[in-house]
Amino acid sequence: MATDATDLHATRGSAMRVAQALLSKGQKADAIEILTAWASAANDQEGHKLLAEALRHGPDNPLAKAAFARMEGLNTDTSALDAARVKWSTEVLGRLEKEKKPAVGSWQAEVGYNNNVKYRGQVFHIQTEDSGVKRPHIITHLFADGGRILKSYKRSYAELLERDDLVAQVRGWMKGQHKEMYIALREGKFDGIIDGKESGGMEVLEGAPNPEISKGKAEAPKVEAPKVEAPKVEAPKVEAPKAVAPVRTESRPNLPAAQARPSQPAVPLRPSQPNLPATPQAPRVAPTAPVAPKPKPTTPATPAAMQGPVRARLHVIRGFGEGPMLHEVRTDENILGREGSLPISGDRFVAARHATLLFRGPRLDIDVSTEHPVFLRLKQPTEIEIGDCFIAGDQLLRVEANPPPNDGPDRHPTYFYSSPKWPTPFRLVQIWEGGVPGLTVVARSNSLQVGRAHSDLNFPNDFWLSDSHCVVEDQGGEHDNHFLMLTDLGSRGGTFVQLKASTPLTTGDELLIGRTRLRVELV
Repeated sequence: MATDATDLHATRGSAMRVAQALLSKGQKADAIEILTAWASAANDQEGHKLLAEALRHGPDNPLAKAAFARMEGLNTDTSALDAARVKWSTEVLGRLEKEKKPAVGSWQAEVGYNNNVKYRGQVFHIQTEDSGVKRPHIITHLFADGGRILKSYKRSYAELLERDDLVAQVRGWMKGQHKEMYIALREGKFDGIIDGKESGGMEVLEGAPNPEISKGKAEAPKVEAPKVEAPKVEAPKVEAPKAVAPVRTESRPNLPAAQARPSQPAVPLRPSQPNLPATPQAPRVAPTAPVAPKPKPTTPATPAAMQGPVRARLHVIRGFGEGPMLHEVRTDENILGREGSLPISGDRFVAARHATLLFRGPRLDIDVSTEHPVFLRLKQPTEIEIGDCFIAGDQLLRVEANPPPNDGPDRHPTYFYSSPKWPTPFRLVQIWEGGVPGLTVVARSNSLQVGRAHSDLNFPNDFWLSDSHCVVEDQGGEHDNHFLMLTDLGSRGGTFVQLKASTPLTTGDELLIGRTRLRVELV
């Protein structure tokens, strides 16, 4: 009997793991069959955990209802449960689990990513799958309504087959290719296909995926040193002085010199003309004593921050004090803050030394700390993680994981009556001053939209929000491999994600420091 109980415990553990793997692939019906078949094998605490998982994903499923009735000792038809236990036997579950965690030599394929994306008022589905080592390809499909494939990406990973970390590498490539499709859809690259003006089809890609998505830390752009050409210096043209012709007088010797042609300057007369009067000379002026120059006023020393040429400018778009509306960056290192070389006054959320701007060669970086957060406006969809913060309008929001389900029965056993739950991995929490949590909204499916109206999380009195401002979407994956994407939906005020490390800045970037908003301009 003890051996049977030990075997049942092992089988139930395998059933839970296989069912969760099937759920991550969207195979809900098979997962519920496995959970209910082995939950009803014995009415104990372990069985109730399996049944609770089945009820969470299929509260109206007939097998889940039958398993509950059987475990409670009620009269019900259990033939479907018995058939499911034969179908998903211990041997079958063991084989499926080995396929999930094999040695590299026997590894077949990785579980893919699946998620829905809302775009232009429609719902699209992105699915990424691995074909396995026999056909080492990663394929990503973009589905429209009715399961119609609009576009496909295909990439070979044959070059990875000899690597010891093959599984991890393939997972990374799958995730990257999934992002590539997501970015392309969001950037409108498939609009012609969606509108029926262009054909879709399969696109074969080469090399590792390059989704070009930041995680609050941008990669350093490649900056080429400017080409400085030596100025062309031309020799000045020196013209020979023009000889001035002497004044020509008529043959009448008594003609006064005053009647000479006025268009020509007077010149000394030649001594061969004695009868002509001499040219009157200007009266002599007594020489004056030399005047001492006035001493120049002394100029106070210029601060280091104001010396040198302007290398960047920070335009204050939104400020709260009497400080400057334009900061000029001249030196390699500059402090942003109330007491920094680039002062930000009037904003009580700005620290004395909040962040540092550093020129590293021609590149301008901003160094940040977790103690004094700095936010950067999104230019493209950005991957975020559980615990990350972002700002939409005047709202500071944090992404949190949903707590693990605790919906099993008590010792009687009786199930705790509760509101229906959505099996999603994340929620958004509004953060008030002092770090106090405010509104909390759980994603109903794989996405959660924030805005002023018509969204899942609405702030109708926030002037800086658009009606549909931004969206957080779960991009699929297994339980510990989910990744989330934050996308601005063309809002007028922008969406800002918190920076985690030193980040390069380019012209047009916008920063939020406290509630002060700055636009970067590189000179």
